[in-house]
Amino acid sequence: MGINLIKREFFSVSGLFPDGFRTPRLAVSPFVPSDVAGMETGFDSPSVWRFSRGIDSAASAGEWLVSTLEDATQAAFTVRIRETDELAGFCVLLPFGKDRVEAGGWLSSQFWRRGLGRELLDALTQHTSDGKGHCPLVADVEPENKAACCLLASAGFVARGGLWTVDPVSGRGAIAT
Repeated sequence: MGINLIKREFFSVSGLFPDGFRTPRLAVSPFVPSDVAGMETGFDSPSVWRFSRGIDSAASAGEWLVSTLEDATQAAFTVRIRETDELAGFCVLLPFGKDRVEAGGWLSSQFWRRGLGRELLDALTQHTSDGKGHCPLVADVEPENKAACCLLASAGFVARGGLWTVDPVSGRGAIAT
């Protein structure tokens, strides 16, 4: 399931994964407002939100996620553990210019350091890359967010001018200094 976003203009990312997708351990489905109810466990840590602009709690994150449904150019997804159906996190895709997509999201603190963020990012990269390996995904991450920077680097992204993109030459990531 590859989607070539490089060769066409688009302003809406809502059609990228209309039915969601699955990875070996994750079930990613379109976000619905009732998904917010599961945010009481693992999302209560201020560490989850400390690098999110304008979001400082599960309640404000839930409000923001619901507001994404009002904008057809955005797409929000719920990330669950396939085996148990536990809510693990959320993923958001936003248009970035005419030919790129900004990916963002949060994982519940109880699922940190298990490789789930990498698994999700690998699936997004794989399914949005064209036949030549060009990937339109970008991430805007605060340099102080060391965990996110390391995750992006391990998934083949490089930081250029404060924006993380997939390295088209090596396909491997590096933290630019």
